Amino acid sequence: MEQSKTLCGQSLAHFTGPIITGLKNQRDRLDSHAGVEAVLQVYQRNAELTRDGPNRGDLYYFDPHTKEYTGQLKVLKGWCGRRHGVTKIVNLDAFHTRSGRCCFIQHYSAYYDMRERFFMSLSLFDRLFDEDKRRGRTFVMDRGIYSLPLMQAFGKDYFITWEKNYTRSGWDDQRDSVTFTRSRAKNSNDARQYITFQCQQSGWHRDRSMRIIVRVSRPRRKTIDVSIITSHPDMDIQDVVWAIFRRWLQENDFKYMDTHFGLNQLTSRDSCRFRDHAEQFEDRPVDSPEYKELKSALATLEAKLGKRMVRLRQAEKQQQERTVQQAKLELDKPRLLSRLKKSLDCLENDCPVPCRDKNIDKEVNDHHARYRQLGMKLKANARKQRKLQTEILQLDADIEPLETLLCDAVRKESRLQLLADGDYRYLDTRKKSMMDALRVAASNMFRNVQERPNSERVF
Repeated sequence: MEQSKTLCGQSLAHFTGPIITGLKNQRDRLDSHAGVEAVLQVYQRNAELTRDGPNRGDLYYFDPHTKEYTGQLKVLKGWCGRRHGVTKIVNLDAFHTRSGRCCFIQHYSAYYDMRERFFMSLSLFDRLFDEDKRRGRTFVMDRGIYSLPLMQAFGKDYFITWEKNYTRSGWDDQRDSVTFTRSRAKNSNDARQYITFQCQQSGWHRDRSMRIIVRVSRPRRKTIDVSIITSHPDMDIQDVVWAIFRRWLQENDFKYMDTHFGLNQLTSRDSCRFRDHAEQFEDRPVDSPEYKELKSALATLEAKLGKRMVRLRQAEKQQQERTVQQAKLELDKPRLLSRLKKSLDCLENDCPVPCRDKNIDKEVNDHHARYRQLGMKLKANARKQRKLQTEILQLDADIEPLETLLCDAVRKESRLQLLADGDYRYLDTRKKSMMDALRVAASNMFRNVQERPNSERVF
């Protein structure tokens, strides 16, 4: 497991007994031991390494960790946080204890959504608990789990998560609030960051049995409002807020295990066809490729049509404004002509200089130039409107048959059948599941030694 390549196998054997050398022998042994039951046995032993793990703790963090797949196999894509985009991935759904120790990881392809995967993972995670301790636990999750039916399906357990699409309008100055301060270590244990919270408790508009907690202040940064939803009826408001604001300890642990224990390694490149193992997946209807293609083409044309109609409306508005400006110039024309005639009469009769209108020539020229310019713009605008109207008629003509085809197209098809027809594959994660279980156990062993006081360490 150790990634610095400085361990000596023969020396290690003095502590562990005979070890298996050679990459092929190790892979063969891993293949023979990999399996769900063996993996669960490792996690059961791992639970003994944590003081707040299964059967001991009552609060757990759940978070998906995505491993990017860079191979050539045709596998499903999903969101990859490391890439900040969609790519081929393997999902590692992890449970961490309150203190940030990893205690269970389950692997999935991108076939299932996070909301579906949670209860699938929970059914296996429950097997690490005694039967009487599989209730009353609290799971802290990101907003990706946000779904009212899912929240209402928890039953015997509780959850804490963010409210999605919160509009920052829940704070009530008239309601009582709770203020408290917490601290956390920065890059050094000697450097502490202190965070102050102001919280209010109220009912959630979608389900009054759940409560919403609004945090409105944060020191040394811009004050922000967030909303937290929990189904736990008795947990102290301070514990709820601090639990979800410590979610980043999961990301720190992922980074630690990636760097020092190779969590991000694929371990095995074995794969299976969806066609050959369709019975392992729950099928559901999805939009057919033909329907999605027609819908995409229709959406593109409708977007173009909308832009043309907006431009036509703007052109019509400009035409009206310029027509009004031209009418005002027409009304002002007799006044300018009268002033021009008076100035010419004064010039012919050798009137004194003060009687002459010195600016009339410039004003007449400017008036004529503006009138001519407006006339040219009105003609150009009229041509533009005719062009836009022609394009709108053409787009309408193109959209009509697409709408007919969309109505006649088969909308829903079996997702598994589409994956089978497309010869999609999914990665066989049996070996990676076993290796990751061992990585988690090794990580907790090292951390136990690291966190033990110096006086208790044995070298």
